[in-house]
Amino acid sequence: MFNAFFTPLRVPALVLSLATVGCVKTGNVVVSQPLHANLAQYEALVVAGTGKTGDLSQVATNMERFVANRASSESMFKAVRQKSQDGTAPLELRMTVVEYQGGNKGARFFNAGGEAQITVECQLVDLAQDKILTAFTATGNSARKSKVYVAGVDTSVGDNLEGRAMAAAADEIVVYLQQKK
Repeated sequence: MFNAFFTPLRVPALVLSLATVGCVKTGNVVVSQPLHANLAQYEALVVAGTGKTGDLSQVATNMERFVANRASSESMFKAVRQKSQDGTAPLELRMTVVEYQGGNKGARFFNAGGEAQITVECQLVDLAQDKILTAFTATGNSARKSKVYVAGVDTSVGDNLEGRAMAAAADEIVVYLQQKK
């Protein structure tokens, strides 16, 4: 029985299927100015978001909330505030949403793309010294790392594509800052 499974035709299929599991990339960070400061000296962080154009202002406000919530949940700093809620701190994460594409659930349902995508340019600024500590670009998309089907129906059809893309970018930003703290 065991040897029957490993026929010449089944082995390549098995290897290929195992190699493709978990290959979906939901975001990344590209550093343009490396961080040379010690983030452990900062107790609080303010997250400020703006849109490159007026259309991106609401997206930037939502992105500000996603990053602030994620950084708070990771306990990276004693306090994490949003700039839009009158937050102040000696360290500020300035984010500019430079590109945003909303998703298309219909295209996604038929596996023809349709993922939401966001690109955010970030600067971490020491406000006391008025110095940019690091600069990087974070991207995120709404792709799932795995698919779940119930009775043959893809459960991802109910996803909030925009929220998933922003959450993926926020995760990338917070992970980058955690690595530097």
